[in-house]
Order: sequence, then structure tokens, then C-alpha cells
Amino acid sequence: MASAHLEEVHIFKQGLHQRHIQMIAVAGTIGTGLFLSSGQAFAAAGSLGAFMAYSIVGLSVSSVIFAVENPKEMGALVPLNGGAIRHAELFCDPDLAFANGWNQIYSYLVSIPAELVATAVIVEFWTTVNNAI
Repeated sequence: MASAHLEEVHIFKQGLHQRHIQMIAVAGTIGTGLFLSSGQAFAAAGSLGAFMAYSIVGLSVSSVIFAVENPKEMGALVPLNGGAIRHAELFCDPDLAFANGWNQIYSYLVSIPAELVATAVIVEFWTTVNNAI
């Protein structure tokens, strides 16, 4: 481990309070799909079926939520510009940081069209138009 590089950085303003972290967690865990498809889930499976389905998926997604805790702890230990990519470079390997950077680019390339589809579903609530519009 590169412990010689672990120095305290004084140029960062640490302004995240507990309420900020809680709101980030709520926004990251609820997601767009819950709001868009919960009515269809209740209509198809009823309240118990929807509760069971959301509980099963919630348990499977909890591993991702637990994995988010580790970068926050590393950020508290060594605050770096660049987030998880720079922490992967420092604590693991530069090749892992390179792969994480490209995975983040791919994530953005996939999430933008997904948000456009979610917007089309929301607009379809008010009027029936072609989704391409």
C-alpha cells in the first residue's frame, strides 16, 4: 500500500452533514422506476405481491448500498479530487482506475437514454404521442 502518499489535505472544505448524506442515500435508493411503475405493480400483483417484490429486490440491491459505504470511508481518510477513480488508483492499481473511468463513461452513455425513456413514459401520462417526439 502506498502509505507515504496518505497525507492530510487542507484545501477541501468538508461541509457534508448527516442530513446531506441521508438525502443522497434516499435519492440513490428510490430511483425513477419506483415512481413510474409502482401503479402497474399494484394493479398486476396487488398490495401483498408488490410488497413482496419490492422487498426481494430491496434485499438484493442492499449489497450495492453497503458497497457505497467503503468509498465514503476512503474519502474521509484521504480526500482526493476524482472520487472513486483516484481512490482505486491509490489503494489498488492504476489499471483498475482506468477501467473504473471507462465504466463511468459507459454508465453515463446508458443512463442518458434511460432518462429520456422515463421522460417519455411521464409525458405519456398526459397525452398519447409517439415516443420519438
